[in-house]
Amino acid sequence: MGGYSEEDYIDNVEVLDLEDSSSCDRELAPLPHAIRRSLGLTTSDGGAPMNCGGLSDGDPRQCYGYDAVSDTWYEAAQMAHGRDQGGSSIELSDGTYWVAGGTDG
Repeated sequence: MGGYSEEDYIDNVEVLDLEDSSSCDRELAPLPHAIRRSLGLTTSDGGAPMNCGGLSDGDPRQCYGYDAVSDTWYEAAQMAHGRDQGGSSIELSDGTYWVAGGTDG
């Protein structure tokens, strides 16, 4: 999700086939902002991707969720503090997430 090219941040999202790691299975709709060093995670209810924090022209506290039906990203939640290079995350039994590590965004 996102990243950095030689000149700027990027907004592309690729789905990888873990059985055939030599190719990208498909691309999803671009993220709402070009972004790098964000934390990608998946939800437990089917593995929908989410993207939190990172460096961009957007809010570093923002988490975006992906809607597979409409192939769009939406504002899913906002962290209390902006986070750059989030290290890991875990979904708790109540559906909330802990995002740990990284630096202030």
